[in-house]
Amino acid sequence: MSPTRLAQPPSTIYAMPTTLLRAGALLLAGVALSSCVVMSLHPFVKDADAIFDEALLGAWDFPQGDGYLVFERDGDKKYRLAIHEKKKVTHYEGRLVAFGDTRCLDFQAVPVQPEPYLVLRTHGLMRVAVVDGALEISLLDYRSLRDAWEKGGHKLEGLAASDSPGGLLLTSSTDELRAFIVANLKQPNLFEKPARNPRRTAPK
Repeated sequence: MSPTRLAQPPSTIYAMPTTLLRAGALLLAGVALSSCVVMSLHPFVKDADAIFDEALLGAWDFPQGDGYLVFERDGDKKYRLAIHEKKKVTHYEGRLVAFGDTRCLDFQAVPVQPEPYLVLRTHGLMRVAVVDGALEISLLDYRSLRDAWEKGGHKLEGLAASDSPGGLLLTSSTDELRAFIVANLKQPNLFEKPARNPRRTAPK
């Protein structure tokens, strides 16, 4: 089933963050921009649970070869993430968290300044791992989670969620989000198939 696209004026609080998060996340994962993503109103990780892994630092080429991303340290346990595509650069901030042996990055678009209207930035979650010299990135699987949400009577194993432009918007607390991720880590369709982003060795 194709996701329902809801018309929403640019004055709504989700317009800017949803667009930035969706476009950046799909580029990172090598997914077509016509696809949708899973977003959250609240972060997937608390400050106290954040960790840092220097292996993520550096530049990584997109799978399609039409851009690259750069991870930089931002303080003690935060990352700055920049997506470079053609003549455009989009900036994000991220925090890494360990769900058992699985490491995931909670990321959030940095809004353009000055903001033309009040916005509330949404969060995304990607599974990350450096394997054989490449950064593997997997987004939460939108289609499987939305299907489960529909079949569950617009409920997702205790998580509150709703349709929004560009994807499924989770509105549960950070603790509830973490419990859901941990409980479903072994499900093969929690995350999408990983996209491999080889380390960037020299400017192109």
